[in-house]
Amino acid sequence: MLSRGGSASGVPGGTPVVLGDVDLFGYPAAEVLEALGDQLPPELEIRPGDGRNHLTSVTLHATPPTPPDGRRARAAAEAAEVERALVELEPMWTTERDQWQLQEAAGGHLPVRRSHPQTVLLICNENVARRVTAAMLAAGVEVVPEQH
Repeated sequence: MLSRGGSASGVPGGTPVVLGDVDLFGYPAAEVLEALGDQLPPELEIRPGDGRNHLTSVTLHATPPTPPDGRRARAAAEAAEVERALVELEPMWTTERDQWQLQEAAGGHLPVRRSHPQTVLLICNENVARRVTAAMLAAGVEVVPEQH
């Protein structure tokens, strides 16, 4: 869930939150909802406030898959999920390697697009995040020191 405080709902957000080329917090709610149209995934919930203000929250609900029986089956399903995610993210350390940097942060690394140094790719699955970081480091993606 991403949300904004009540006093901030009358102004554009400072950091872009983009869905399908639409900055969800950057424009009045009515404009955002019109730009998104009827193509919203059913897992997405948007709270537009009173229609004149900017969006107040965006939530993505995930329906968890039915857990497989047994510890080994669960581990295999989780490993398969990580591998699927890595296939989708692979361009970050292969064909698009020159478009990315790794920002040092709190003892770890965050993937950042060179063209948008204030935008960080958040990877919510810790196993995927570790594997992506390791692959990017191994491929020689530039590491940028932590900024204080």
